[in-house]
Amino acid sequence: MSASIASTRHLLLLAASSLALAGSTACVASVDGIDDDGGGGGGVGGILSEPPGGAGAVARWLVAPGDAARVVRPDFFGLHVERTTGWPDYQPVPLPTFGYGLVRSLDHNSVTTEVALQWARIEVAPGQFDWSAVDAWIADTAGRTRIFTVAGTPPFYQKYPGEPYRYPYLPGGASPPADPAAMANFIGALLARHPGQIQYVEVANEPNMTWVSSDSDGRWDPGFAAANGPAFFAGSPSDLAELARVVRASLPEGVRLMAGAWEGQTGASDVSSLRRFTVAPDRAGGIGRDAADVFSFHHYIYHNDPNGFLDSIDAYRARMAEYGYPAGMEFHCSEIGHESPTPASSLSTDDVARNIRRATSLGAAAGLATMSWYRYSSAATLGAPFANPAIEAALAEAASLAGRTIVQAAVLTDGRVWVELDDGSQRTD
Repeated sequence: MSASIASTRHLLLLAASSLALAGSTACVASVDGIDDDGGGGGGVGGILSEPPGGAGAVARWLVAPGDAARVVRPDFFGLHVERTTGWPDYQPVPLPTFGYGLVRSLDHNSVTTEVALQWARIEVAPGQFDWSAVDAWIADTAGRTRIFTVAGTPPFYQKYPGEPYRYPYLPGGASPPADPAAMANFIGALLARHPGQIQYVEVANEPNMTWVSSDSDGRWDPGFAAANGPAFFAGSPSDLAELARVVRASLPEGVRLMAGAWEGQTGASDVSSLRRFTVAPDRAGGIGRDAADVFSFHHYIYHNDPNGFLDSIDAYRARMAEYGYPAGMEFHCSEIGHESPTPASSLSTDDVARNIRRATSLGAAAGLATMSWYRYSSAATLGAPFANPAIEAALAEAASLAGRTIVQAAVLTDGRVWVELDDGSQRTD
């Protein structure tokens, strides 16, 4: 997300190097293989359990008997963390103590109205850097896989200077750089500053090329912004495709580029930002899809319905196949939380905790590489878990799926999600 919790969020690009895996906590096991819902023990020695209510209570298998077991990555569970709540009160926020394995830099707060880790806050003049906020973030997140989001283009690099931006203190911040090499050079300096410490680099946060144009040059220009609000990204599909190509070519060996963070792009439409980026000329004879090694999307829980997450996973996989992305491409949800009209702050603690546990089980059982909750300090998107022990406990329990092996998983007819692990422990949310 960004400065204001928005309902329009579309695309991101990431670069990834070798993964630094963080430790995960142990799964909460059932006693003697029997969980609180009455499901039988099993999952050990090839003996599988019946789901709660028996096979007739299964609406959809995610990992069915006879399927290969699903191995969950050790860094599967991600979180956006920060030291303050940000504007307007800047309340101090302690770092989480449970075992999350991945962290993303977007909207990492400082003690001013400006986001501490935006590009324009770090590169203060061409080739001149203030690394203090980056260094502190690295220290706070030791041992974890990191996503660094490059957003907020400095004024001296902007292709479309001074245009509206979601962060109003930085006019033109939604613009791509006029020369994509400027971003490539910044990323190079960042990786050199902290070699091996940043595994993913997003070259934009939720770029969106409007929903009224189907071509490769239509963009979120000032006229569109006047009618629909400022953009996160004001470039065209070809601007983004060129940026992805240039940045990818500059990355060191082992670093991969991810195209994604799509939200609201699940339909097959000519005006889809996903489709337009995919086929956009990259100004060197290729198309946007050519630069994508990894795919990701964003999902927000609307109307207190965590099961909609599975619909998004299904739909994006269908679009990936339709648009020619390779089968088996690594697939991430780099941002998930609650959204208006039912933000977490309007829900009960029990509902928020259930949504966290259930959506995480869905993501793990459906085979996501990682998913990252937005964000630890936010009451609107996550119920301010730093100040709510029950929500923090739900995050910790959900995080304990990381590094585990799922032998069975199903959506039940009552909407709950049941997971059995290879040690016979089970969870139903």
